[in-house]
Amino acid sequence: MKKRLFVFLKMVLVILLLTAQPAQAAAKVYEYYGNHLDTFNKKIYRSVVKTAKKGLGTTRVEVSSPNVSVIRGLSSYLVNDHPEIYWIKGYWTTTSYSWLEGTHLDFEPIASWNKADKRKAAFNKKVNTAVSLLKKKCSGKGAAKRAKIILDYIAAHCSYAFSAYDQTAYGVFMKKKAVCAGYARSYKLLCDRLGVTCICVEGQINGEGHMVNFVKIGKKWYYVDPTWCDIGNTANTRYFLLGRITSGCTVTQSTGIRVPALSAKDYPIAR
Repeated sequence: MKKRLFVFLKMVLVILLLTAQPAQAAAKVYEYYGNHLDTFNKKIYRSVVKTAKKGLGTTRVEVSSPNVSVIRGLSSYLVNDHPEIYWIKGYWTTTSYSWLEGTHLDFEPIASWNKADKRKAAFNKKVNTAVSLLKKKCSGKGAAKRAKIILDYIAAHCSYAFSAYDQTAYGVFMKKKAVCAGYARSYKLLCDRLGVTCICVEGQINGEGHMVNFVKIGKKWYYVDPTWCDIGNTANTRYFLLGRITSGCTVTQSTGIRVPALSAKDYPIAR
């Protein structure tokens, strides 16, 4: 009897090993801009991320800075690293950085925040539903294929349009409408959840104001433009995993934080 049980358990173990899928990378936010800030600005960045994730209400972060100033665009860096806290609004002086929800004091408004608790819960539910679906499609796939599956999902669920929240991930998941910033931030959010290293890149790109993504495959970075890849229910690959030569991408950042250098050549995929 014991021998039969041992044989049975051994067969079950073999079946499980044969049918198991490769584990995906754990979901982790890739904080590119946060990690490139100076000590003072990084302290503010961390404080805002921490308080933003706690919930609602008005939050103020103030740090004494007699000879240090808050970097211009810090609120954009925060939401580019953390698209899930899309409601951040910020204003700053040379002595403090503050962000308030639902006020008229915002220096750089990103989204209105009416009925915030319900909106946040609905947004998180939509994101989690998308991630569950994409995990099944991405199971066993390499980073490049996962990056394309995510691109297809956004193309199928969003159209380019100006509307409330069009600069945010909320616009994509809840309104199904966004401009380039919404596309790029949503792409970054899903890449984080599915273990693809990705950053949002904004500024003067090839002479025009635009936002795209840089994706890291192996040890090299590649250019992805979710906005211009959107052709309907699927995404084309014309602007997907491009190298520096094909993309011709030159980025001028207004705040001094450099983005990674792109690979000279495209990632080898069929176009």
